[in-house]
Amino acid sequence: MGIFKRVSERDRFGQEVAARIAADKRVASAVYDPDGFKVTVRRHDGAGEGELFLGNAFRERERLDADERRVQLDRLASNVAPPPVPTGWAEVRPALRPVLRQADFGMGHDGIPEVLSRPAQPCLSEFVVIDTPEAMAYPTLRDLDQWGVSAQEVFAAAHENLAREFGKLLEERGGHAPAVTDFMGVTHTYLGSLILLEGWLATWSAGWGRRPLVFVPDQGGMLVVPEPQSPDDLIALLDREQTRWGEAVRSISPVAYTLDDTGRVMPYDVPAGHPARDVVRRGWGALASVVYSSQTERLRAAARPGDPFAAAFSRYGRPGTDATFTLATWSNDQPTLLPEAEWIAFPENGDDEQFFATWEVVAEETGLVPEPGYHPARYLVSDWPEPEAMSRLRARAATP
Repeated sequence: MGIFKRVSERDRFGQEVAARIAADKRVASAVYDPDGFKVTVRRHDGAGEGELFLGNAFRERERLDADERRVQLDRLASNVAPPPVPTGWAEVRPALRPVLRQADFGMGHDGIPEVLSRPAQPCLSEFVVIDTPEAMAYPTLRDLDQWGVSAQEVFAAAHENLAREFGKLLEERGGHAPAVTDFMGVTHTYLGSLILLEGWLATWSAGWGRRPLVFVPDQGGMLVVPEPQSPDDLIALLDREQTRWGEAVRSISPVAYTLDDTGRVMPYDVPAGHPARDVVRRGWGALASVVYSSQTERLRAAARPGDPFAAAFSRYGRPGTDATFTLATWSNDQPTLLPEAEWIAFPENGDDEQFFATWEVVAEETGLVPEPGYHPARYLVSDWPEPEAMSRLRARAATP
């Protein structure tokens, strides 16, 4: 009797794209990587190695009919080689732009990005692209070595170019922008990148008299509005933008962002007990769930004997309310990479019993330190905390 391994729709799609690209006579090899969900392409002419990430295309595919899927496959198969991009720093520098993406974009099988990036917001990262009239490419650390520059220099150049591109708009509208600025559907490639530009949001919203809220639900635009004064209006706004994020093919974030006291962009929040608190935190949890799930999948797929276990990040809803909460389990039987969930479960007596503590309480009582290289953060724990700390955690236990 034969043993058959079921191929997932995700892997079937990746294999199909790779096969179509490999059929091109210009291509030496096209290899599907299920861990990175990408196709690595090499051409016969020595043009180098290119990577086609498939996440956005796969999400888009789910909404297409059979004919549209064939068109999409033809379009993907046309990406038969690394795009022609400048190779010297003098040529590359003016073509650099920053972009905001979910932190799992371009993530390698070990849960660490393979292309140049840095954390921007919780579960979001800033990437850099080389934008030319012919194509767009994401530089890697190997490219930096070739150019002889640091990552900081690359990010700084990308920001300078973005500021130059939108400088006139900021000069004309800064302090005089309309109370609601909806860039959704404008489809300018870099509108959503403005959130990365230091001082932009403060300049745009100067004179409003209220905190600005900015939403970047997808790669197609951005919404900037003053903070609604009515809780009902605020909830309706958050609901709408979270829905827009959920329906987006190239999604970025369902979270609202605002400015802290120093003028830096941060996730928007409201005090405990505020009518919009559950909806605000629901957006936080939704984004974290998507990105942590992707990270967990890659870490587990790449795990070797002796590697720490990548704990799951789970999200639950409270029936009859807008509230959700996130949960991870700290077990005492193996080294674990623990995600930063709102609640941590401590199973006891063979998992028959458990108690829960908030992340803030756990961090305070145990002094957890994030492992380098992971975004979103992971914390390596090899056993339960010391008995004294466990006693304090039990005393401060609560119910999610």
